[in-house]
Amino acid sequence: MKFPGTYRIVLWLLALVFLVALFSCAAGSNDGAADSARAARPGPAGDAASPFILLLAGTDAHDSAAPVNDFFMDQALRQALDSIPAARYLTLNYRDSIASLYRADGKEGVPVEELAARLDLDGVIYTQVARFGSVLAVDLRIIDPETRGLLFRDIVFSLIRYRDTSGTMFLGPTLYDCVRKAVGRYFHVPHTSAQPVATVPVVVAGVVIPNDAGLGQIEVLRQTLATESVKALGEYARLHFPELIAFDYASRNQVYRLINVAAVDDYAPMNAAERQALYGVGIDRCLTGSAMHDGDSVRLRLELRMLLSVSRDSLIDVAQTAYPKSYFETTKAEEDFVVAMIDLAEPLFKREAERIRSVYAGTVAGRPPGR
Repeated sequence: MKFPGTYRIVLWLLALVFLVALFSCAAGSNDGAADSARAARPGPAGDAASPFILLLAGTDAHDSAAPVNDFFMDQALRQALDSIPAARYLTLNYRDSIASLYRADGKEGVPVEELAARLDLDGVIYTQVARFGSVLAVDLRIIDPETRGLLFRDIVFSLIRYRDTSGTMFLGPTLYDCVRKAVGRYFHVPHTSAQPVATVPVVVAGVVIPNDAGLGQIEVLRQTLATESVKALGEYARLHFPELIAFDYASRNQVYRLINVAAVDDYAPMNAAERQALYGVGIDRCLTGSAMHDGDSVRLRLELRMLLSVSRDSLIDVAQTAYPKSYFETTKAEEDFVVAMIDLAEPLFKREAERIRSVYAGTVAGRPPGR
C-alpha cells in the first residue's frame, strides 16, 4: 500500500517520536567498546562472560513500512538484545564510525569482513520489513561475517495495536515485538503468555458453503455467514491465543492483493492464487471451514492446514460437529452460525497453541542458545 507523501511524512514523524520515547529507557550496557582480546567462546552463542557479539548491517523496508529504517531497527535490536545475557549488541555508532573512516579515504561502503575484524563480531544482522494492513512482518537473518553463511533466519509477524486519535498506526511497539521474538528464538528465551516467543501466523481462508438448497437458510445467507465467520474466528484467536498471530480480515486481503487478487469469495474453496500469496510471504498455516448438508443435519467442519509449498499442504488438525438443520432456520441464523463456528474452533485453537509451545520447548531443551 502506498501512502500520499504528506501522510507518509506524518507517519514517519509520529513513529520517530514514539520510538524515541519507547526506547529512551533502553539499557546502555552495549555501549562499551568491543573487546578484541576476549576468551574464545564455547559456541555460536556464548554466555554472559563471553557473549555473542552482533551488529546491524542493513534494513530494507518499502511502501507503508518505509519509516522503519536502520535507526528504528537499531533501537529495537538494542532493546531486545540488552535483556539477553548471552548476547552483546553493538549499536549503529560503531558501524558508522568505521564507515566514516572509509569515506575519509575515498571509499564507499565497509566490507562485512572489515567490520567483523575491527569489532570482533560473531554475527551481522540483516532485516527486511513489510506491512500488510494491521500486521507487521520482519524477516531477520544472522550471517557469519567470515564465511557469509546463514546462522539463523526467521520471519516474524505481529499485530499493530497502537494508534493515535486520528487512527495513524504506531509501528514502534510492533517492530520491537517482532524483533524480540526473532532474537528470542535464536537465543532460546523462554516462552510466556505475557511475552510470547513461539508464535506462528495464521490466516482464516474461508468457510466453504456450497450452492445447495438442502442447506436452507445457510445457503441463502452464505456470503454473510462465511465472511462474518472468517472475521470472528480470526478475532477469537487473536484475543485468546497469543501463540496464534491471526490476520484480521483487511490484512488478509492486503496479502492477496500482492498478486493482484482484488477480492475473494469467502464461501468458496481456497484457490491456488490465495495459497501462493500466503506461502509467498511466509504464512504457513491457514484455517478453512465448511458447512455441508447431511440429511436433516448440517455438518460444520474446521481444518487447520500447513502450507508446504504453493501447491501442497498437509492437515494439522480438524474439528467437526453436526447440528439439526432447523437450528439455523430462525431469525438468529447469522448469530447462531458464527457462535457455532467459534465453539468448534476453541478446542482446535487450544490444541494448536499447546503444540506450538511444546515444539518450541522441545527444540531448545538441552541445547545451547543460538544452536
